[in-house]
Amino acid sequence: MRNLLSLIILIFSMCMLDLNSAAQNVHVPQNYSLETSSDYRANAPAVKKCLEWLLETPLHEFPDKRDEVNAFVMLWLTGTPTLTVETKSSLMPFIEKNEELFYTFVHALSLYHIKNREVEKHADVEFALSEVIRMYRKSKGLSKDDEMKELRRARRWGNLDEWIEARI
Repeated sequence: MRNLLSLIILIFSMCMLDLNSAAQNVHVPQNYSLETSSDYRANAPAVKKCLEWLLETPLHEFPDKRDEVNAFVMLWLTGTPTLTVETKSSLMPFIEKNEELFYTFVHALSLYHIKNREVEKHADVEFALSEVIRMYRKSKGLSKDDEMKELRRARRWGNLDEWIEARI
């Protein structure tokens, strides 16, 4: 019995170490420069990895790391000459009760544009909204929201395009 308990504790400890190392898988470059277009190009792969990490990691996990990564990403996004991300508040009614989801929307929209040079009608916004829904479901501490309920329903029933069209 004692050996079984020791084994369970060991397995649990290894799982916790695994979770902590996942948080450390993303690295903000040290001493980076964002002054020329070649600086932005050089940092683009790091930004892509940071965006992927931000979208995978629930909002309540690793808040200090999230702040550091988000600051780097937003600095890059606001200065890069190769990417422009436009948002409309009408597409984000959920931020009234859960403003943290604004960044999820921007991160997802940006990642979509980094990965896809050609954008079909609303594909980028559909991706971003799907990521917002995913983040809402896996993050703790977010407020219940009728707007989010309506958005989730539209996605579930395959009406996300119509939901977007009604808000543009």
